[in-house]
Amino acid sequence: PPASPAFTGRKDILFKLEEYFTSAALSTRQRVFVLYGLGGAGKTQIARKFIEQNQSGPESFRYYAFSIESYDY
Repeated sequence: PPASPAFTGRKDILFKLEEYFTSAALSTRQRVFVLYGLGGAGKTQIARKFIEQNQSGPESFRYYAFSIESYDY
């Protein structure tokens, strides 16, 4: 689904994602970016907005979403 119409801000994170995934130095390598934080912080909306903004580009994006309730080190 697309990002919420109420989504606003977070341009700094969206810029970092754009820069990371379009870097020429990494063009032949698979890239992974992890968004993490507390529930309700906007991780899903950031990911949706990024995909929405970049879905028509020449690059191919695969994305996976998952949640870990707790993680023991």
